[in-house]
Amino acid sequence: MSNLPPPPPRALPPPSGPPAAAWPAPHPIHRAPEAIGRPGRVPDAALGGRPTAPTRRRTLALVALVVVLLAGGLASAYNRRQGPGWAARWDPRVEPLARFVEQHRGLTFTHPVRVEFVPEQQFLDEMRRTDTPATPQPAGDATKDDPELPLWQATGLVSASFTQQQSSSDAASGVLGAYDPATHAIRVRGDQLTASVKVTLVHELTHAVQDQHFALGTLQMRPETNSADAAMLGLIEGDAVSVENEYVAQLSDADRAALDDREGTVADAPELDRVPGALLASIQMPYALGPSFVDTVDNLGGRGARDRLFAEPPEADVELMFPDLYLRGFTPVEVEPPTLVAGETALDNGGFSDDVGAFSWALILASRLDVHRVAEVVEHWGGDRYAVFRRGLSVCARLVVAGADGAGTTGFFGALTEWAAAGPAGAATVLRTGSSVTMTACDDGLPAPAPSERFDAVLGLLAVRSDVVAPGPDPQDSSTDLAARACLGDAVVKELTNDELQDLGALSDGRVGEVRAAAAATCGVSF
Repeated sequence: MSNLPPPPPRALPPPSGPPAAAWPAPHPIHRAPEAIGRPGRVPDAALGGRPTAPTRRRTLALVALVVVLLAGGLASAYNRRQGPGWAARWDPRVEPLARFVEQHRGLTFTHPVRVEFVPEQQFLDEMRRTDTPATPQPAGDATKDDPELPLWQATGLVSASFTQQQSSSDAASGVLGAYDPATHAIRVRGDQLTASVKVTLVHELTHAVQDQHFALGTLQMRPETNSADAAMLGLIEGDAVSVENEYVAQLSDADRAALDDREGTVADAPELDRVPGALLASIQMPYALGPSFVDTVDNLGGRGARDRLFAEPPEADVELMFPDLYLRGFTPVEVEPPTLVAGETALDNGGFSDDVGAFSWALILASRLDVHRVAEVVEHWGGDRYAVFRRGLSVCARLVVAGADGAGTTGFFGALTEWAAAGPAGAATVLRTGSSVTMTACDDGLPAPAPSERFDAVLGLLAVRSDVVAPGPDPQDSSTDLAARACLGDAVVKELTNDELQDLGALSDGRVGEVRAAAAATCGVSF
């Protein structure tokens, strides 16, 4: 995928429900509300030793869906809105929220920001409108501009009947607002200043102050690969979600209840059930993991570390997934692109310029393997390249991946061999050559995509680990050795079952205590 489209919309939180007894982690947006709950952040006495903070919101970002699926119509609806740029003065309803953002983000606005309050139905109609005919694109007929769809089809993460335009339109039901760097304006869903709209504004105002100091449009042009795109989005959105969470923490009980009710209603939109589970997980990943990444670097990276992130962003999504890798100085491994042979017709015009990224590897592997095994493998991702092609009537992908070291490559070889063996006979082959592993996979005879719960478990595991690794602002907590924090994070997730990772909000306080005690004993340190 190429550069991020300009408008980064505010994302959709999870349906409302009782506070979780455990740590913050994403919960499946596509489940019934009563099965999800709202996952709460860890209090001082819980897993990470971090101070009590607001709810971690499960997010559904349309901008990420546009990036993943390369369906530019929804973005173009925003691009058509050219306005006068920065506002001459603050809307008096918005200014107190801007001052909150300034105080809690530590950046000052250089210009007031124009905010447009849009009635509900008008907002939805605009978000669902596209500039392209509403006719499905034949599966696998990708161009050099959208090779990700056949990649996901060839590895069984979406069905052959999947259409990107429909999923983009469905996902629009979950968008609550957007800041557009091209017009310097915020548009929010709703024309009343409710608790939900205020929270949306805090999130989008954080994007506006980011833009004024770090030029979001320029930042969004920097990534050249899938994994770099996801990492940049995780930085931008993680920063905004962190400020948003601080705002939610100070809401009154009445406002919190109204927020839960409103966002629960939005999250329960039936259209969201039609978006494939793997795509939802990919969309949610930067928002679910970005805040812990930002917090970890902010509290362990020294004075000004949060702002320096925008000058020295992570190079790959594996750093977003495992924040300690960024602090240790992760460097991607150069991987040679795959080649095609006679009888194989490229679907991306032979560009081969992109990578899969560690999180997409996690989704591919999690569709058939245990999530704990998956996490151990992808933590040692070093780099990859891929090509998509047609062989006869089949849509195929050839992926070359290297671990960060020899042991990491061996781990990928073993996991991919197991993954291929768990699928239809002959649909995938795996070969190790020196420092890399090559897998060729086709959609021949693939069953329906794996259930969404498998992908929920991936996000749950990574979010729990990240939140344990991330220290709070307390100096004593921040001085904890990074290796010890990483050990605790790994030990915690090993104690949790797949079922528990899929529904973290259901864990009891007693079970949380058991997990903490076991992890502390394993690492020889306390939380």
